[in-house]
Amino acid sequence: MEAIGNVPNERAYKDKERVYRKVPAEIVRVRNLRKYYGKVLALEIGYFDFDGGICVIRGPNGSGKSTFLGILSGLIKPSVGEVKVFGKDPYRENIKGLIGFVGHKTFLFEDLSGYDNWRFFGNFNVDLAEILGISHILKRPVGHIQGGKG
Repeated sequence: MEAIGNVPNERAYKDKERVYRKVPAEIVRVRNLRKYYGKVLALEIGYFDFDGGICVIRGPNGSGKSTFLGILSGLIKPSVGEVKVFGKDPYRENIKGLIGFVGHKTFLFEDLSGYDNWRFFGNFNVDLAEILGISHILKRPVGHIQGGKG
């Protein structure tokens, strides 16, 4: 296990190891998922499994990407189907401590830089900023950063 930035204490390492051992093999499992808005079918996924690593959800506007992520995060109730995140139903069970999700509305201070927002809401970590490839935009006011662009 590798620490990035501030080195966690020994207890933090043990806690993380204990949590990792409890994580099921399938991080995300979706079967026969459908989401309707009225009579309009907004999303239909027959089968989707994710075991970890990197996964890109892409598609044209209106294809259901945000709806799918909202369902996975428990913010949107599916109309039909089975959705499990770390073995739990995200709409019925609390998974907030297991995932992170940032939707379209960020609730950041738009006049402050990305760096200042990061410092305000948490511990700024220059190594993590480099790994994420966002160091070059952190000096800009958040309101001037377009979504999905750096």
